[in-house]
Amino acid sequence: QEHTEEGYVWNQSDEDLEVRVPVSPEMGPAGIHVKFGRQKLSIGINEAGSGATSKTVIVEGELCGAVDLDGCTWSLEGKGDKRTLVVSLEKVSPTHWGFLAQ
Repeated sequence: QEHTEEGYVWNQSDEDLEVRVPVSPEMGPAGIHVKFGRQKLSIGINEAGSGATSKTVIVEGELCGAVDLDGCTWSLEGKGDKRTLVVSLEKVSPTHWGFLAQ
């Protein structure tokens, strides 16, 4: 089941979950800021505009449950209007989460 939040969508199985964030077509790895904690997640992107670069926080907070840090990754996929940041989290315990982070 897909959950739509402001700035991203996420879906889950009992074992893992995936967060998808649409980004600008020219976004590269240097503009991505992802930090994983056992029960914390921070996702931010740099948005260029008016001669300055500002970081937009997409997700930041305590996760619904614990994750296995060795199973957490992120990547950039797609091109043009389909460019997407994909963040994958592996749950420590198979379960359904009622929310991603708060």
